[in-house]
Amino acid sequence: MDKTTTKVITLLASTILLACAAQTRITKNEYDLLKTAAYTSSYAIIGEYGDNIPDDLNTEKFLQVAQKKIPAFYYAEFKKYDLEVMPMKTYYLLKVYDPETHKLILYDYSCTEYTDGNILDEPQQDNHPERSL
Repeated sequence: MDKTTTKVITLLASTILLACAAQTRITKNEYDLLKTAAYTSSYAIIGEYGDNIPDDLNTEKFLQVAQKKIPAFYYAEFKKYDLEVMPMKTYYLLKVYDPETHKLILYDYSCTEYTDGNILDEPQQDNHPERSL
């Protein structure tokens, strides 16, 4: 092999290894459970506050309501991830991050029927949902 071919192969192999390393270790089943937890929690939060989501709704308050109002196994699923809750007056935006890579893996607007940003299922989705507001 000539030097150029060797360099190209090395570069390609390095890129593939880095891409694999950046991938999450979350299984499809775990991700589906997380999506259902997000979907279920939106009903719990809306049930608690109605259309008047408090401006001070944060992750801690979100988890307090979720712990009381959703099944324990969904609540336990949330505890595995880094969450961010952004109140938006009549709804909220929930952002879920991979605890290892710190990358956004899911987001959900509580005012929609299903989870909105299923990033692990649809990697082409925008990783900055607040831009669409």
